[in-house]
Amino acid sequence: MWDVLGNIGSFFSAIFALAAIVYAVRQIAETKRASREANALQSHREFLSLCFQNPKYSSSLVFARNTKRTSFKDIKEDLELETECYLWFVSILLNNCEQVLDSVKNDVAWHLVLSDQLRIHYPALDVLWPDWGDGYSKRLNRLWKEVKATGPEADWEDYVRSKRPT
Repeated sequence: MWDVLGNIGSFFSAIFALAAIVYAVRQIAETKRASREANALQSHREFLSLCFQNPKYSSSLVFARNTKRTSFKDIKEDLELETECYLWFVSILLNNCEQVLDSVKNDVAWHLVLSDQLRIHYPALDVLWPDWGDGYSKRLNRLWKEVKATGPEADWEDYVRSKRPT
């Protein structure tokens, strides 16, 4: 009889140990997910802070209006200080996108946020991407391909149209 009770006790101990292991594994996975989300939030918060501190670079349209350009085709050759600052700003945007994509894989909400950010800089990225794209991950290249398929924002097209001689 004591043997049977001992076996039952061992069985329940094994069940409880297994449940504890499953719980620990789930907690570790949740902690990692929360940490990755926090990394994405921190990276994006820093980028948004940069946008707030430098609104003249926060979109291609604002930059174009301030520098009186209607095209970005010569942006790589234009050696003006403002242009260099804008190019560095776009580089920081792309680095932010990489960090977020690396932190929160397959997150629809983040995908939309990053798509919007890339689209805001569409006119410049459309010119820069052929040279810069190889330096970025497959995920960011896929995201840019999706954004490129949507075309530039209507505001950009309206601005360019308004600057054409009539």
